Amino acid sequence: MAKKQGNARSVKSPQDRIRSRAPEKLFRERDVQEILRKWFENRGYVVVQRCLDDPASFSSIRNCRTSAVFGIDIVAQKGREKWIVEVKGETKGGTASGDVDLMCGVGQLLTYMKRFNDDLHYAIAIPNTSHFANALKKLRKSVAITKLNLNLFLINLEGTVMLKEAEDFYTPKQVDSNKSRIGEDILEQNLTVLLELGFQHVGDFFLERNKVRFSLNNCKDDTGSYAFVVDQTVKYVGATKNTLYARMNGYKNPGPSQETNKRINPKIAKAGRVQIYFLPESDITKFVTMIRRNEIEKQIPTDVSMFERFLISMFKPEWNRS
Repeated sequence: MAKKQGNARSVKSPQDRIRSRAPEKLFRERDVQEILRKWFENRGYVVVQRCLDDPASFSSIRNCRTSAVFGIDIVAQKGREKWIVEVKGETKGGTASGDVDLMCGVGQLLTYMKRFNDDLHYAIAIPNTSHFANALKKLRKSVAITKLNLNLFLINLEGTVMLKEAEDFYTPKQVDSNKSRIGEDILEQNLTVLLELGFQHVGDFFLERNKVRFSLNNCKDDTGSYAFVVDQTVKYVGATKNTLYARMNGYKNPGPSQETNKRINPKIAKAGRVQIYFLPESDITKFVTMIRRNEIEKQIPTDVSMFERFLISMFKPEWNRS
């Protein structure tokens, strides 16, 4: 008789943990930290997590005391080079809590800055998602951040890491005041422009048992314009005169004659996690307000279908192309 195997728990990757959650799919701090730890180790760094000491005071960070709860999130060393990194993840509350979380992280880093030299690098690591978009926009204007040479790690859900050095990221672009295209004086990631237009994150597409699923937190019964966002990039925009829930359900379960839904569904599946942003039809006036604030002379469409075409011409989303 075959012996029963014990209840061994399989170890899930950060990506699997996030994609298996429904309806809440936050890119948590522990998942961000795990991806960054592997990134450093794959490049030959020694990594210590939750260090209680001043890493700069040791020739080898292996001598640092550690804690299961407190301390510097990640200290990485290769030769004389050391990285001191504070990690933040997504929390409930959207971009408002993202502002608080990021500023808290910067404050924590300031307490770690006991000394400066060419071999010592300070950084903050965050998910490369819309959660921190507004906070990053504010930090980008800070001269103090540049003076402190504070670096930024942007962590993507699929496990890739982008390092933005202080000068590269925080120096604002010079803007020609005569330019009339929306968004040239904002962050390169066009999600920031979407937020300026009044769009809100209302839900997500995700994979469950290799099938596309979605959840909506609000606006289920509203009509208006919507956008699909992956890693802060607007991938698709559309409009619906039906309810938002019914329209999203079409992407989840495309009918045999629904060519657009059939084309977009596999793109959502390949992305794995797609954020849904929405602007109710009654709120399109917010867009008009933004245009007037930027003193841009342009005819503003108020019809939802025309507004969709206007957004396509602005963002040129990849998935809107046939």
